[in-house]
Amino acid sequence: MVHNHEQAQKESRKVKLANRQLQLSIQKVVKSCQDIGTRIASMETRIEELGTEVRAATAQTATQGQQISDIQWKLEDAENRQRRNNLRVLGIAEDLEGQHARAYIVSLFKKAFPDLTVWDWEKEIQRAH
Repeated sequence: MVHNHEQAQKESRKVKLANRQLQLSIQKVVKSCQDIGTRIASMETRIEELGTEVRAATAQTATQGQQISDIQWKLEDAENRQRRNNLRVLGIAEDLEGQHARAYIVSLFKKAFPDLTVWDWEKEIQRAH
């Protein structure tokens, strides 16, 4: 019986040692899971921050795209006006010319300058608006 009792104590010590090793392993796994949880929370926060930055950059890009389009249109308009010999006629009421602004301006100049017969008003006045 003594032999069985010693054997039982020996087995009990083995079980206790294995139990202690198992507890240490479980503690390591728990610690590792906690570390992973902390890192995931940090990454989620960073992802939210990046999402906010992307939305702001997208909005800014759209605004800048519209500004670029506006500037391009203004530049093209300025270049076109610079290349032509433009003449501004002031004092004419809006919509007085109707649908035919060019024809109205031609007739206006013919009436205003009847002595300038060397001018071909139809040819010289290319646009009116």
